[in-house]
Amino acid sequence: MIGNKYSRLTILRDGPGVKRKGNGIRKNYICQCECGEIKIVDKYHLLSGKIKSCGCYQEESRKITKTIHGQAGSDATREYRSWSSMKERCLNSNCKSFKNYGGRGIGICEKWINSFEEFYKDMGPSSGLTIDRIDNNLGYYKENCRWASKKEQAINRRTTDFIEFNGITLNQKEWSEKLGIQFKTLNRRIRYLNWPIEKALTTPTRQVFNCK
Repeated sequence: MIGNKYSRLTILRDGPGVKRKGNGIRKNYICQCECGEIKIVDKYHLLSGKIKSCGCYQEESRKITKTIHGQAGSDATREYRSWSSMKERCLNSNCKSFKNYGGRGIGICEKWINSFEEFYKDMGPSSGLTIDRIDNNLGYYKENCRWASKKEQAINRRTTDFIEFNGITLNQKEWSEKLGIQFKTLNRRIRYLNWPIEKALTTPTRQVFNCK
C-alpha cells in the first residue's frame, strides 16, 4: 500500500492504528496530501473515497458552492458576476452588448458554459480585477483570458479597434504596421486629435533630417 495514491492523498507508511473494543485494531495510514499536509487516515475511509484530502478539498468545494449561490465575499461575487456577464454577452441575443460579442462570433468554451466551477478552476481568484480576452478577435477560453485592470483592458481594446478604409478592414495596430506609421502616432491622431480616418491614415509623418 505504501506509495499508493487515493484522490489527493498518498500513503507514506502504516499509522499507529486505533484499538477497537476487544482485541482488534482498526488500521490507518499516515498520508501526505497534494497540498503538503500530513494526515492520519482510517484505511476504510481512504479506500472508500470518503476522505479525499487533508481537508483542503472540502474547503475549496465549500468556497465554490458559496460563490455559486452568491454567499461568499466580494471577490467571489465578482468572479461569479464576471462569468454570468460573459455568458449574457455571448449567448443572449437580447443583451445590449450581444452585437459586439456573440453577434460577431465571440464564443465560450463548452466547459465554461456548463459549469462555473470549471471557470473558477481555470481562472482562479479575480483579486478585484475583471475578465479580459488577450486577443479580442477570439473567444473566452483559458489560454485567451486573464484577470486585468481597466487600464490594461483599455490598452488592449485600442490595439484591436477596427477601421475600414478603401475597402480594407484592419485594427489600429495592423494599419500602423501596414502604413509604417508608429502606433502611438496613429492612436493620437484618431483618439485625441479626432482626425477623420482618411486624414489619419494618409498624412505622412514628419521626418527629421540631419543636415551636415
